[in-house]
Amino acid sequence: MLADTAPLRESPAFRRLWLSGVCSSFGGQMTTVAVLFQVWHSTGSAAWTGAIGLAQAVPLIAFGLFAGALADRLDRRRFYMACTVGQGACSALLATQALLGTFPVLLVLLVVAGQSLFGAGSGPTSRTFLPQLVRREHLGAALALNRIAFQGSMMVGPAIGGLV
Repeated sequence: MLADTAPLRESPAFRRLWLSGVCSSFGGQMTTVAVLFQVWHSTGSAAWTGAIGLAQAVPLIAFGLFAGALADRLDRRRFYMACTVGQGACSALLATQALLGTFPVLLVLLVVAGQSLFGAGSGPTSRTFLPQLVRREHLGAALALNRIAFQGSMMVGPAIGGLV
């Protein structure tokens, strides 16, 4: 009934990857809520607010279809790092524009699309590292822990984003 946390205890590398994934997932969910609120507040338009979902979905679907193949052809670690840095840069841009309030909505949509594009590359690539980070008998537990973290961020992240 309880999750096997052996991979977190026994593999410092997996623990770092897992914790960074948890933080990234929570931050991504909080960002989505914040951007939706900001666009609704600045435009009052359901169409522009809905466009946020489209800006997230199109790059995720389009790039997600071949991101794994691209990661296989390149150095996975560097590809993952580039995608993670790209996500961070997009988050910094979104935070800056929220503080300054100077970006037009179309530019916010482009930054959200860029963040989704980088997420489409980093997500599948990070999962390829698990077999090298945990022992074979802990691989199932590591996959389960990743899923628990993802589901938890999907439930709790938007709530925290709404409160903030």
